Amino acid sequence: MQLSTQLPWYYIPFCLLFAAAGTRLLYKSHPFAGEQTHKRPWWVWVLTFFRFTTLFVLSFLLLEPLLKSYLRHIEKPIIIIASDASESILANKDSAYYRTQLTDAIKKLGNKLRENYQVDYFQFGQKVTDGIPSSFNEKQTNLSNLFNDLFNRYDKQNVGAVLLASDGIYNEGEYPLNQAQRLRAPIICVALGDTNPQRDIKISSVRHNQLAYLGNSFPLLIETEATHCTDEQSVLQVTKNGKKLFEKILHFTQPRAFGTEQLFLQADEKGMQHYKLSLSRIKNEISYSNNEYDVFIDVLDGKQKILLLAQCPHPDLGAILFCIESNSNYEVKLQYISENPNPDTKPYSLVIMHQLPGGNLSVQPLLDQLQSKRIPTLFVAGTQSNIQALNGCGTGYVITGFRGIHNDAEPETQSLFGLFVLDESLQKAVNKFPPLKSPFGSYTAKGSNEILIKQRLGGITTDMPLISFNKIGETKTGIIFGEGLWRWRLADYKQNNSPQTINELWSKMIQYLAAKEDKRNFRVHHSKKYFDENEHVTFEAELYNKSYELINEADVILELKNREGKTYSFTFSKTGKSYFLDAGLLPAGLYSYQATVLANGKNERTSGTFLVKPLVAELLNTRADHQLLANLADETKGKLFYPNQLDQLAEFIKSNETIKPVVYHQEEIMDLVNLKSIFTLILTLLSVEWFIRKRNGAY
Repeated sequence: MQLSTQLPWYYIPFCLLFAAAGTRLLYKSHPFAGEQTHKRPWWVWVLTFFRFTTLFVLSFLLLEPLLKSYLRHIEKPIIIIASDASESILANKDSAYYRTQLTDAIKKLGNKLRENYQVDYFQFGQKVTDGIPSSFNEKQTNLSNLFNDLFNRYDKQNVGAVLLASDGIYNEGEYPLNQAQRLRAPIICVALGDTNPQRDIKISSVRHNQLAYLGNSFPLLIETEATHCTDEQSVLQVTKNGKKLFEKILHFTQPRAFGTEQLFLQADEKGMQHYKLSLSRIKNEISYSNNEYDVFIDVLDGKQKILLLAQCPHPDLGAILFCIESNSNYEVKLQYISENPNPDTKPYSLVIMHQLPGGNLSVQPLLDQLQSKRIPTLFVAGTQSNIQALNGCGTGYVITGFRGIHNDAEPETQSLFGLFVLDESLQKAVNKFPPLKSPFGSYTAKGSNEILIKQRLGGITTDMPLISFNKIGETKTGIIFGEGLWRWRLADYKQNNSPQTINELWSKMIQYLAAKEDKRNFRVHHSKKYFDENEHVTFEAELYNKSYELINEADVILELKNREGKTYSFTFSKTGKSYFLDAGLLPAGLYSYQATVLANGKNERTSGTFLVKPLVAELLNTRADHQLLANLADETKGKLFYPNQLDQLAEFIKSNETIKPVVYHQEEIMDLVNLKSIFTLILTLLSVEWFIRKRNGAY
């Protein structure tokens, strides 16, 4: 510690003189002194000392003294223990050890290291969570996501090493080495699982379309694999509702035998159809779970057709096509208006006008045709749009003061948007998308508009729409005031490694616009027809009063039922003017639902079906990949160990010179006038002095 003052040190003698003078004035001739002897009692000298000390401390504080201290902080190295919690861990002959003893061994290792290191535990599959796995039931493994998550959590911290207990099998995400190197810490791998092929037959892959059309046939391409089953045979069957549709005996003549069967089935029934594929069992297989495979095909009457009408080629057109075609319910056709100024719009459920009207091209006859046929229209405005002509197209907005200038408008989603629901994660992703080129001017609303996304300019959210919807009579319209939609698709790839967000945004917009007008007072929609087994099942509901206005005062109850007859009951949450339900994770299977609400003086009901697809990725490949673990260890200066070498692993960490504590020196400066102890000292001295003087009759 070091004491200093803001004013020069030579002021201290003046503080001493001030304290001495003040004390002398009070105690020079004091009634406590004896009349004869003029001697003072000892306690008077104590009071004199108290008063001198108090005055000196008070005057010294006027010099603004500072107390400088130096703190030494030692940060222990962080040892991250990440354990694989996927199903493939138990798909080998050592499954009993991994189920019962592995967890205890990892805890024992962590306790041994905790003396000198900070130990943090994680478990991973598709996602990363805290703790040590108590069950191995994750349906997918994403190693790159693990390393990316650890990097985000521990960036710029003293990470000593990452202990990765895994079989090296991953079936989702990128090759993990690049993400692992970002941590800049050795990856010490504990190799689990078995690298030897086990006796097993399985359906390794089934290729099929998710949709088929009534009356047509559709293909199934079935790939099978047999390991150590030489001179054995199995029966491949395809059934539907217990009825056998296909059967073939497979003979295995090699230690590893691969087979492919292609067959065509007839779509003779509308709706979700369940086909069960199976291989008859062979004795002593390592797993029977991969002998079966469920295929679900949605049989429809036909696709909805969408016309994408453009002024000229543009990169946005490709992005729009890809986004819409990602939903197999829609078929898109691209046409240029210069080739056909008056196309036949009768077959289409929606027409998208890209940068139309534009230039001197008149599209009024086409707009009149769309209005008369009540065909919804989505306008995409850009730098080539004729804004003056666009003002008369019924988009719900008129732009005045436009002089050919365009803003870089960033998106800002609106949580109270009432036409359909964007979940929170989708809104956050869209809000990070790059700006679009939007017309600069004054936007005036001329209709009953619903703004989905507003323009954010310079970090400030405006009332100007970026994406908005309107109705002209019974015909729905939409408008995107922006050019550069192709950037959104690239940004989605960068953020999420897939275009899932932008595809979902377009699917919801197209679904709202292209859907035939539904006059029911009560409606329920599920965000997808197909959900993965590890994906949350979500619903949206809308309730209208007799004036056809959205209301949500009443409670909406939904009951789910699977094929075995088990039911699940839920109550919707109220969001804005509509309803939302997250039913969480559901077991794989085909579900039917019925939603009910008491409104308008009667019970309203609606029903539907959806599918939760089983995930079998972890059981399709059960052979451990220790080579990947060795590569991770070598490239990050770590080492590969096996479960029976955990003691050696602990010694390797302790002897590793790169895994060391980090010492931080911190300087702290404190103003003495702010110290509570100084205040307490002064208060105590004055209080004791006052009490003794009072007790002895002095003031």
